[in-house]
Amino acid sequence: MDSLAQHLVEQSCGALPQLYARYADMGDAEALASLFCEDGVYIRPFEENAPIVGRDQIYAMFAERAPRLGRHIVSNILVDVIDSHHATGTNYMTVMSTNGGNAPPQESNAVFVGECADEYRLTSDGWKFAKRAGMIALHLDGKF
Repeated sequence: MDSLAQHLVEQSCGALPQLYARYADMGDAEALASLFCEDGVYIRPFEENAPIVGRDQIYAMFAERAPRLGRHIVSNILVDVIDSHHATGTNYMTVMSTNGGNAPPQESNAVFVGECADEYRLTSDGWKFAKRAGMIALHLDGKF
């Protein structure tokens, strides 16, 4: 793979975590689920032992979520191109959200700093998450 092709893969895959944050913040479950492969896997940082498998299930999980006001801040996006159809990556995510008094998984009015380990796959619809696994590195209690 030449350097231009590698750069295009890095750019395409690197946009996915940013789009994920945008769609999650806007509550757009359909757009968010469309970032995943049909057989994609999503592992929530608060429920690491309960992977959600398949785009339809990922959509259902996000569509059923209670509305919340919040923002995901994505940084340190790194993409490692494996070949012309596969890549992996990591990125940091700081999440500030309120559940508006609704139930967990995350506590309302707190700040979470975590990391996502991603696997990307090229599909007929472009690059998608094949797997997205989140973990929490730091949890800051308190009101904002």
